[in-house]
Amino acid sequence: MNKQKRLDKIREILSSSTITSQEVLQKELKDAGFLVTQATLSRDLKNLRVVKSTNLEGVTSYRSRMELLERLFQVFQKTLKGLCRLSFQVNWEY
Repeated sequence: MNKQKRLDKIREILSSSTITSQEVLQKELKDAGFLVTQATLSRDLKNLRVVKSTNLEGVTSYRSRMELLERLFQVFQKTLKGLCRLSFQVNWEY
C-alpha cells in the first residue's frame, strides 16, 4: 500500500480513537492491512505533525496539532463570551 493511503489511515485512526502509544497505533494499522515498522510510523507521525498531549483526565494520547489548535480556539471563544457576558452584567448594575 502506498504512503498516502497509510497517512490517510493514520489521520482517520487518530481522529476516531484515543491512541496512547505508537504500539497501539501500529496494531490498529496492522488490523487495517498496513504493516509498518516503528521507525516508519515515527516518521509518519512527524510528517503529519502529530504530537502527544495529556487531557484533563491525565491520559496521554496522540493528536494532530491542528486539532489541538482548534480546541484551544474553542476554549478561547467560550472564555471570551463568558467575559463579555460578565462585563455586560457588571455594567448593567451601574
